[in-house]
Amino acid sequence: ICTAVIIQNSVANCGYGLGSLKFDVNIPVTNQYSFIIKYSCFERSSTANLYINGKYAKKLNFQATSSDDEIKFEILTLNLNKGINEMLIY
Repeated sequence: ICTAVIIQNSVANCGYGLGSLKFDVNIPVTNQYSFIIKYSCFERSSTANLYINGKYAKKLNFQATSSDDEIKFEILTLNLNKGINEMLIY
């Protein structure tokens, strides 16, 4: 299994079933939080699944971009618990 890598402050090799991205978010108060995902999906749309603390949270849809240089944004609003929340995008 390939895993995602960070290149120039961006995540690469996470789409098309090539890998996953796992990180922790330390939340001060149980509440709803918004996150922005900045991405590029050259010539074809892609999807990924988001898991929070090991539980399926939602399907992420990334629209195709016309080039690797075109950037799009996806805004996520998530309910997170106080403390460490493990996020997995796969």
